[in-house]
Amino acid sequence: MNSGGKLKEVIIEILKRTEKGLTRTQLVKLCFLIDRLAVERLGRPITGLCYSMYYYGPYSPDIIDAAREMEEEERLVKYTGISLTTGEPYYIYRLADNEKQMQSISGLEKNEIIVIDEVVKEHGSLSLKKLLDFVYDLPEVKEARLGEKINWSEISS
Repeated sequence: MNSGGKLKEVIIEILKRTEKGLTRTQLVKLCFLIDRLAVERLGRPITGLCYSMYYYGPYSPDIIDAAREMEEEERLVKYTGISLTTGEPYYIYRLADNEKQMQSISGLEKNEIIVIDEVVKEHGSLSLKKLLDFVYDLPEVKEARLGEKINWSEISS
């Protein structure tokens, strides 16, 4: 399965484990943490994505592109809200009802599912602030400059 397919599978697995859905930022950060733990445990990221340091931490536009494709495929639903503090829009992703009913035919390996389970269990219910604080405190994130790729080599030991 190509990394684009694995990315969509990772997104589905994350959303299956989060009842209330996730903001776009939470989804991106959980994908990053999953890939980070996979590098540590498996020697490679599950999604195959390259993350760059962006204004709000590690980011890959491929995650948002995959979410858009999954909306078009009616596999997930995006809800839009307006922040009471900033007045800016925010987005919440949830699995579409038809996706919830589907039998899981995942192209992910058992050890990849274990990584996803662990990350979502530990970080999936954190408030956005606590999740961001955790991610921003990681050494490779602290060391990266705006626009730089996150260096996985420091992690895989």
